[in-house]
Amino acid sequence: MGFWAIHLDSMFWSLFLGFVFYWVFRKVAKSITSGVPGGLQNFAEAIVEFVDESVRGSFTAKNDYVAPLALTIFLWVFLMNFMDLLPVDWLP
Repeated sequence: MGFWAIHLDSMFWSLFLGFVFYWVFRKVAKSITSGVPGGLQNFAEAIVEFVDESVRGSFTAKNDYVAPLALTIFLWVFLMNFMDLLPVDWLP
C-alpha cells in the first residue's frame, strides 16, 4: 500500500460528510430570513464570515474565486478532521 492507495471506507465517509454539509448549506440558503435567524443560519453565517474576513485580511486584490475556494478548502479540511472524531473504524 503506497501513498496513493484509496481506502473505500474513508472515501465513502468523506463523500457522505461532504453531501451532508452540502445539504445543510443548501437548506440554510433556501430558508434565509433577514429578521431573526435560526441556529443553523447563525452557524452557516459564522463559518462564511470567518472565511471571508480571513481572505480579506490576507488577499487584498479583487478576485471572485478566492473566497469560495477558501471556503471549500476550509470546510473540506474541517470535515476530514471531524471524520477522525467519528468511530467509523468500529463498523463491521
